[in-house]
Amino acid sequence: MGAVLVRTRVGDCGTDCESAREIASADLRRFALRLTLALASTIVTLLVVEGIVRLAHYLREDRRSLEVQLQSSRAQAQSSMHDLDLGDIVQPSRHAGIVYELRPNVRGRFMGQPVVINSQGLHDYEYSRRKEPGTFRIVGVGDSSLFGWGVPFEDSGLKVLERRLNEKSRAQKFEVINFAVPGYNTAMEAETFVQRCLEYAPDLVLLNFNTNDYDVPDFMRLPRDLATLRKSYLVDLAYSVYQGVMGMAGRQPPPFDFRNRTTALRQAARLDEDPALPNEYRYMVGAKGVVRALERLAGTARERAIPFVVFDVKGYPGLDSTYVRDEWRDGQRELLERESRRLGFHFLNTYPYFIDYLNRHPNANLRTVFAVSETDGHPNTLAHSINAEAIFNYLVAHQLLPLDKASNRDH
Repeated sequence: MGAVLVRTRVGDCGTDCESAREIASADLRRFALRLTLALASTIVTLLVVEGIVRLAHYLREDRRSLEVQLQSSRAQAQSSMHDLDLGDIVQPSRHAGIVYELRPNVRGRFMGQPVVINSQGLHDYEYSRRKEPGTFRIVGVGDSSLFGWGVPFEDSGLKVLERRLNEKSRAQKFEVINFAVPGYNTAMEAETFVQRCLEYAPDLVLLNFNTNDYDVPDFMRLPRDLATLRKSYLVDLAYSVYQGVMGMAGRQPPPFDFRNRTTALRQAARLDEDPALPNEYRYMVGAKGVVRALERLAGTARERAIPFVVFDVKGYPGLDSTYVRDEWRDGQRELLERESRRLGFHFLNTYPYFIDYLNRHPNANLRTVFAVSETDGHPNTLAHSINAEAIFNYLVAHQLLPLDKASNRDH
């Protein structure tokens, strides 16, 4: 009877164990099904979001050709003092290497300030191409910061410099003509000097550099390939958000670093291989493009014995206790300085003038004092004034101006 009882218990255990295994197997299948559904839902959701991001890019991008974009606002921009955007104040250039230039005779408000483009397509007074006897003529080439983005015309650095030069000189007349255009890079600036500035017979040239001069404006790029499977726009968006959060958590970027177009370090080494860059602009970008442009400027200036002054704002340790080296942006500026000296240019770093101002005004904040706004790092009226002072002092100290001895003593 004991043997029968044992067999019965074993048989019962076998039945129970089998049931347990079946229950466990069913639970595992249900878990696998839920996991599969969850993964499938996640993948579908990500694909939908990816599609939404791509659709948003499509709706936001102007996919017309560059020439059509630059011409589309021409009629509107000729009217009275209304708000203008960049497309309203520029037009295609007849010089392929310049690409686009300011549209002549535009009147309106640009970046919150009245803007007047003269009959020659310059953000400046009317100047005759023919230089009058007894006139010392300086031309400035650069991008939006030298142009005077967001500041009154009379407060832009070149106009401040012109007034100061004429106040200091009793016998010599000075003209400082602004050829800067928002969005230009060094290659476009070099072409502007060769094709346009030389017509005005300059006696001295000022070239302003910014760290976005390694690249081209976004509107000169090809429309994004929204059908590509080689990249995820959602991942790019997430990475941009991450960079933004990390930037907010860290130190504020200094003025004059226009990060909306400054090339990221991870993209910089092969910038000229970017598939979104039209072939005709590849020679402009990256370190090679900048060096090539500087060499062209140097050759042209040397032929005509025209002094060239390159100026920039580059932080470095010793003046600012909060300075933290930025390998990419500081590396650009260091290359600019090395190449400028190699090519025989004068080089001016205006950074010490800004630090001197901060030292004399300890309650001042680097961004709020020198930038147009908290969100726009372009130099404001004060920054333009400081740059003008730095340039004036440099030109006098290096005897690049025909000032009389009395004027030099006054300085």
